[in-house]
Amino acid sequence: MKGNDRKVFLHAKNRARGIKASPAKLRAAQHESGFKSQTEIAVEIQRLENLDSPPRTMVGRVFRGEAVDPISLERVAKALKVESWSIYLDSVEAEHIQANEAVTADQESRTITPYSISVPEKKSVTFWLFTGIKSKAVIAIVFLGAMYFYSSLEQSADSPVLQQAPINFDNKVIVVLPFDGPRGKDITQQLQQTISTKFSWVARTAKFAAVANPLDLVRQHKADLVLSGKTEQIGRNVILQVFATEGSTSRQIWADTFSHAASKEFIQFKINQWLSLIKQQKQLNSPSWDVLQSYLKGVQYLDGDRATEVLLRAIVELGSVVRLAPDFAKGHAALCVALYEYGHLTGDQDKLAEAKIPCEKSLALAPDEIEVKISNANLARKQGEFEHAQQLFEGILTLDTNSVEAMRGLAEILMRSYLKQPNDALFERTESLLQKALEIEPDNWKVPYTLARLYYFTGKQTQAIAQFTLASEIYPSYQTYFNLGTVEFCVGDLAKAKEHYQAALVFQPDESALQSNIATLYQYLGEPEKALTIYQSLLDKLNDYGADNLYHVWASMGEIFRRLGLKQKAVEAYRNGLLVLENEIAKGEGNVQQKTLRLVLYLTLAKLEPENYSDQFKTQLRQQAEEYADVVDPVSVFQMTNVWLLFGELERARAMRDKLAASCPGYTASPDFSVL
Repeated sequence: MKGNDRKVFLHAKNRARGIKASPAKLRAAQHESGFKSQTEIAVEIQRLENLDSPPRTMVGRVFRGEAVDPISLERVAKALKVESWSIYLDSVEAEHIQANEAVTADQESRTITPYSISVPEKKSVTFWLFTGIKSKAVIAIVFLGAMYFYSSLEQSADSPVLQQAPINFDNKVIVVLPFDGPRGKDITQQLQQTISTKFSWVARTAKFAAVANPLDLVRQHKADLVLSGKTEQIGRNVILQVFATEGSTSRQIWADTFSHAASKEFIQFKINQWLSLIKQQKQLNSPSWDVLQSYLKGVQYLDGDRATEVLLRAIVELGSVVRLAPDFAKGHAALCVALYEYGHLTGDQDKLAEAKIPCEKSLALAPDEIEVKISNANLARKQGEFEHAQQLFEGILTLDTNSVEAMRGLAEILMRSYLKQPNDALFERTESLLQKALEIEPDNWKVPYTLARLYYFTGKQTQAIAQFTLASEIYPSYQTYFNLGTVEFCVGDLAKAKEHYQAALVFQPDESALQSNIATLYQYLGEPEKALTIYQSLLDKLNDYGADNLYHVWASMGEIFRRLGLKQKAVEAYRNGLLVLENEIAKGEGNVQQKTLRLVLYLTLAKLEPENYSDQFKTQLRQQAEEYADVVDPVSVFQMTNVWLLFGELERARAMRDKLAASCPGYTASPDFSVL
């Protein structure tokens, strides 16, 4: 390549899209970390990311000063135990390198071999994390990566490069380069508009849309300050990272996460909030990209099926996040949710108590953060503080009208109120909230799942089946198939119910609640032997491992033992169920279905052991029964049919059975209803 061609090549190379690393800073970081060669660095990346082979080509491109994507720099920086922006090439170095290369090119008469073209490597774990592919290998690598990052934070905690002075936007020509990635266009536009309002000198972004390297604009004196950034979607959320380039340095000045469906108004609110801190010259300690990735990975687990193994993964992931970033409020808030869900699902009281600690920590750190508000609202709802939870959810929706999580949480509270005191206005508002949420996030399986529950509890079983079907198509899982089968059982389609219960078994073959429902289904299908086999297996399991939170399983087992004439076993099962149920209700978490079941269990025990229950106690039970005389959800109507049967009031029992037949004809096939 001759001199002129070399200059053209160098010019094109310098404008190549991507970011360059500083050779001097790379060498310093390599020396500090103890690596003797680039090969050793590539091997370290292989170890960290569990690759099949070391990415030598990628490392070579970075060390040669080629323009590479930000992810490549991050991978090398992680191996070197430094922040990626600390090895960026600054404008002074760039000018020096360019001048030296130009002189060398003019002096050389021999042909210069162009930079090599890298061969595409096998996908790394970093790419898997971005695309959200689920893999045991990914989980292991994320955990190892978190351990490494925690170590690196400890080593660099006193490093001066992490304690940068607040950035100043005043009296500067500012350029906002287009942000790549999901919602990048919205962020670019709103950031430019907001900065134009708050600060005077903002150049038109479109004019510089083709610029690859922010340092070029500063070096060419076209801007005093250049803002650039990137976004990446993980699950239902987006990571945002903003960089500022001025003088001879580039650094991260903001990193955050938000829902991919967040309203433009909410994004504007977040930008205003951030720029207000900038104007006040306050230091922002944003989490690193790695921490935010791990955080959203943990949140992804919470968006999945409600299963112990999934929640444990979330706890491990989010526990790592709060160790790495102890001042990251969102991490604490998400950990609170994971701990509480796990404790509630397993009956682990220690985890329930432990959940309050990260929730309180998140409130202390950032009480106005929307994710913190959502976590604390959900915790309040599950602890029976419904009025406080509703106020929090209503407030969240004034900040972000597109907050699907707030809509779902508020819908759950309104649904509960409707079941206690049915009225059209409550139903219509709940339905409207969930329908809007479904429009905003049509791929979020939890929205049609919640809407299906609303329809089920209000007797609209055709709509319930349609929504549970949609949820199972979006997210085939134990929860979606189990509940779809239950509604099909409700309407009397026992064949379909059996099919979807079998589908649920694929995901959680040992789930006691599912086994109990299948046993009940066999009873209704006239196959009591199969039902008894399942119940006996369940009994063995409960004796071996316990099932403190499965009161409904104990209740179902009591029923089968009672019908088989095994009085003592029935009494024991009923008592176990009552013990757990009373604990649940005492926490303030009891719903109408649980309270009507409580009546059934006490009345059944009073019939089996009349000597243990006084007339005064039975009178109290009757008074309580009158409070639930107008229930509407199928489960409670079923229970109240049994209540009036046990009181011997057949007419009231028939009226309840007929009410049940209108919404759940399948439930009326109960053997106990034969006397009606």
